Amino acid sequence: MSFSGDLTGAIDNDLARIGRSRRVVLAVPQFAGLRALLAGTDMLATVPDYAACALIEGSSQLRADAPPFDIVLSELSMVWNGVNDNDPAERWLRSKIVQHMSAPLPAH
Repeated sequence: MSFSGDLTGAIDNDLARIGRSRRVVLAVPQFAGLRALLAGTDMLATVPDYAACALIEGSSQLRADAPPFDIVLSELSMVWNGVNDNDPAERWLRSKIVQHMSAPLPAH
């Protein structure tokens, strides 16, 4: 996945550390379309664990595995307009996002 359309990312640095590289055949701006793109192919996708869990849910064609090498973990951040800091609905939404993203992932 690439928000900017780049075909390289942090995973390439992780692979380079072990003397490996990958051949990228496509980049998508969202995870949602990956299920249809990957099903029935021999392609792999490198996605965060929370996205992998969602992609394989209910699919008999896809599976998620941990990478067979060490990866540098990325930090996930939220950004919002400071005007909305004290808006009750915005604070509630941000708390729900933190709660969801902090929850342990189900085993797959």
